Amino acid sequence: MLFALRPENPSNPITLRFTYRYIKGCINPEVKPDFVYLLPVGKGKQTEPIEMKYFKINPKDPDPKDWYSVGFKMKYGDTVYAARRGVVCDMRDTTKLQTAGYTYSSDDNYIQIYHGDCSFGRYDIFSKILVNLGQTVEAGEPIGLAGGDKYTTGSHVRLCVFYNFESGTDTKTKDATTRKQYWAYIPLQFYTNESPSTRVIAGKIYTAGYPDNLITQEMTSGQIKRWEKNKAKANKK
Repeated sequence: MLFALRPENPSNPITLRFTYRYIKGCINPEVKPDFVYLLPVGKGKQTEPIEMKYFKINPKDPDPKDWYSVGFKMKYGDTVYAARRGVVCDMRDTTKLQTAGYTYSSDDNYIQIYHGDCSFGRYDIFSKILVNLGQTVEAGEPIGLAGGDKYTTGSHVRLCVFYNFESGTDTKTKDATTRKQYWAYIPLQFYTNESPSTRVIAGKIYTAGYPDNLITQEMTSGQIKRWEKNKAKANKK
């Protein structure tokens, strides 16, 4: 118990009013804008990036800061891999789009992964999801199967990384003082076999590489030992 409330006058009726709010992630997170991500396609496979435009669903919502999202062309049913280590914090695996010709759908399947620097990676457009809520996934680990066969761009997976960004402006209401919250996005850098760190360009072809030092960069020493042991076992099969 944090505290106890007692009426000043026990004969008077008691009324208690309160409000609350929560913020997803961290306040003022120290994100890593130069972090190098893996391509979310299979090791050694080639992919072509697609530029993703911003679609505002609710006109009252503030525009995001530094909007950035990228799609990667894949074959329908290809395995999608985690671009960075984290914990699965949100997902949807129930949508079956019925018609064709989509450019964007807010109802499609997705996975959201919480990263160690309080940013969130969101992967969109799956035909099937292979992970569970609360599961820790390593960079380069399978998380789902690509969907998107009903999109005009064809089958692909979309990826963006965002975090809490406060405007710093206080808004006073009748009952409380709040701060406006925005999502800010990170222009991602990827490891490819063509370059160890690059901002991918729509229309160009890139090859996915999975160097050990990038897969283990956010692991503890104990986690690295377990990962190396599991990798050795898999190589013997």
